[in-house]
Amino acid sequence: MMFRDRSQTHFLEALFRDRVVPVGTVRTPEDFWDFVDGKVAPILQGDNLTGTPAGTLFGNLKTPTGVRIRQIRVPETSCARTAARMKANNMMKLTKCYASLGISNIETTFLLADGSVPDGVPASVYSAYAWSSEKESDEIVQFGSMGLYPPSGFLIDSKDASQLLTVASVLRSRQWVDVKTRVVFVDFEVYSANLDIWLTSRTVFEWLPSGVVIVFQQVRAVYLDRYKFEAAWDYIQVTLEFLVAFMMVWHLIQEVVELCARGMSSYVRSFWNMVLLIILYYLPCHELSIYTAQCNAVVSRTMCAPSGTWCYSRLYSVIW
Repeated sequence: MMFRDRSQTHFLEALFRDRVVPVGTVRTPEDFWDFVDGKVAPILQGDNLTGTPAGTLFGNLKTPTGVRIRQIRVPETSCARTAARMKANNMMKLTKCYASLGISNIETTFLLADGSVPDGVPASVYSAYAWSSEKESDEIVQFGSMGLYPPSGFLIDSKDASQLLTVASVLRSRQWVDVKTRVVFVDFEVYSANLDIWLTSRTVFEWLPSGVVIVFQQVRAVYLDRYKFEAAWDYIQVTLEFLVAFMMVWHLIQEVVELCARGMSSYVRSFWNMVLLIILYYLPCHELSIYTAQCNAVVSRTMCAPSGTWCYSRLYSVIW
């Protein structure tokens, strides 16, 4: 009943994982920016294979939404008592410490590693130093290898390759990713005009307090037009889903009748009655979430893309 076609999307996802956005070993911020310049920017240029026109990838893939880079940072914290004792014994200099990311340990004002406020920020990257809330970022909670990450953070959007390369160059020189960075997301979408498929790519870089960098990549391709009514299977799918909906309504009516006849106290003592109620509650919610996602995504496609405004994060959230 889902709107994923494994016969096409599986190979498209594998193509992006293996050829379009391969991720090597990332140990330093310089490695990260090399990834942005060398792997992500060419996607917007459309030059992954020779002979492709600007803005188009092989397979008639379009890149209408650009690239978003978002990071979440931690504030400076007090070092452990062991470090203080070692300093007292002249065994080491007590340096600043930066703990793991937590609900109450998130930096909302961009401060450099020395605690100062960045000055002389160019207008082209100003948004990268401004905190964006969940509502402003239009993101969702994201999972990674080491845990869940909030939808807020410091972010910047680039609509084309030229802008992305400029942004990456400026942020690299200003050390935007530093010891206070705990996670960086690099997101983009492409659209396959041949298959009518949206493909989203999110690469998560988790910068652990230990200095280890974990790269976690997510690639997913989905159909947004659930019912095209172009083939016999489309009508069969609609018919089957209508029958399922009819059976659910019928069983719900029967349960309500039984509940009224037996009373609440007697009805809830039956284990299978409770199981049936859970099923009747879960299935409609699940189907409703799919329909809502499709409707929101279609609105993003038709309303946002032609105007050139930034709605891709909503689309990414819908697909995920």
